[in-house]
Amino acid sequence: FYCGMARGFDLEALACLLSFRPKRHFTVEACVPYEGHEASIPARERGRYRELLAACDRKTVLFPSYRNGCLLARDRYMVDRSDILLAYCTKETGGAAYTVKYAESRGIEIRKI
Repeated sequence: FYCGMARGFDLEALACLLSFRPKRHFTVEACVPYEGHEASIPARERGRYRELLAACDRKTVLFPSYRNGCLLARDRYMVDRSDILLAYCTKETGGAAYTVKYAESRGIEIRKI
């Protein structure tokens, strides 16, 4: 499993996924878009972010610092390595919509939840 480590759905889905660890064996890769991404998480949520990140089997940081397009590059990185995309997408624009469209263009199975 790949997790983009974004606030909201990404981290909630990761917490849910990790709750299955005692019963199932799987690996999770945290796909951090850039070094220092944690600073974009509100201070009151950083402890949980760190705990979830530490529970992942691998941590991949895609860029040494923030740069324009790094979040979408992170999304492409995950799609390019996936067989199925689980997506929570409520709008026709934005990062989730971009990722769904990219996955469609790559022939990846998409399950919207």
